[in-house]
Amino acid sequence: MELEFLHQVITDYLFVYIFSFGCLIFLAMSFYFKKRFLKNICLVLFSVFSVLCFFEIVLAFQMDVFRYSDPDKELADEREKFYIQHKIYIEENDRQKKRYVFKEEAEKDLFLSKKQYNKIYDVNYSVFGTFFRYTKGNLFSKNAYIFLGCSFTFGEGLNDDQTLPYYFSKMMRFKSNVLNCGMIGRSTNFSLNILNSNLIDRYAGRTKNKHFIYSLISDQIMRNFNFIQYGRSDNWLYKDGKWTRAKQPFEMVQIIFAKSYIFRKIFLPLIDQSNERFYEDYMIESLKEIRSLAKSKYGADFTIIVWPSIDVSFKKRLASEKFDIISLPDYFEPLEDENQYKIPYDDHPTAKANEEIAELLYNHINKNIAAEADGDD
Repeated sequence: MELEFLHQVITDYLFVYIFSFGCLIFLAMSFYFKKRFLKNICLVLFSVFSVLCFFEIVLAFQMDVFRYSDPDKELADEREKFYIQHKIYIEENDRQKKRYVFKEEAEKDLFLSKKQYNKIYDVNYSVFGTFFRYTKGNLFSKNAYIFLGCSFTFGEGLNDDQTLPYYFSKMMRFKSNVLNCGMIGRSTNFSLNILNSNLIDRYAGRTKNKHFIYSLISDQIMRNFNFIQYGRSDNWLYKDGKWTRAKQPFEMVQIIFAKSYIFRKIFLPLIDQSNERFYEDYMIESLKEIRSLAKSKYGADFTIIVWPSIDVSFKKRLASEKFDIISLPDYFEPLEDENQYKIPYDDHPTAKANEEIAELLYNHINKNIAAEADGDD
């Protein structure tokens, strides 16, 4: 246990130790060399490594520890699990907003009894396995609607009966099989992994007619490759029973230096800026692959709900690729914090927003079905 703790400390602050070791080496060499020229070079390098070490330590107190993401191997796990999470989002005395997740009610009650906080929300999540949220519906229906995306789909900050999939299922009178496969902090890579695994067959294997719905927000474009925030990276792909990292420009540089706080603070944003076009192209191609898999593997249609945060040029690219899209009006993502469509102090949609979007989706899908029927006539 002590060795594991020591190893974790060393890896979490790896470049602090690397720069400290460099300081010692060049300081020792400055005493060893007799020639002034070589001595001065060593002292300059000692100073450089000292400054780097200092800023690594300073930034370590300001930034989260980085840990490399692991594949979501439970996607291919056959074991069935079901549990309820209790999640609370609070604003503490120091004005820092934090989220806490509890699997036991007693654990939550113990936490609340000891903390001074301003509660923003306190909700229950009913979850299958590690990932997917329960939605009321008919598992034996011939129709299945599979919702993909991130926390906007999952329903971050909302109870089970306030999510977009729930309201859509309600509009279907709970007679269809509606699956909420949204995952907090993820993007299209995770959705591709769902389609390439056997999860859909496990939860909607009996249904004949399937329809996939993806909720798209702007943050997802970078999220497939995001090394900046711990826990937000979605750069693993599952295909043919194997896990591989999604390829990107400067990939090895990012992997090697990701443990450096200086690199993540200064250089990584520059790399992301340089890769911006690549990220957009990748998002388009991955959405096309989701559409292709939905059609070829499940015989299903694919619809994208496009949030206002997606800029106009990207929407045009989606339209040029002939995606079936629902472009949400700007009022679903207003700039001010306090409004009826965003949870206070939070960027996630409210129950009211989800209910209205569910109605838009319901009308859109039925309109398309009616149009196809008219075309067959």
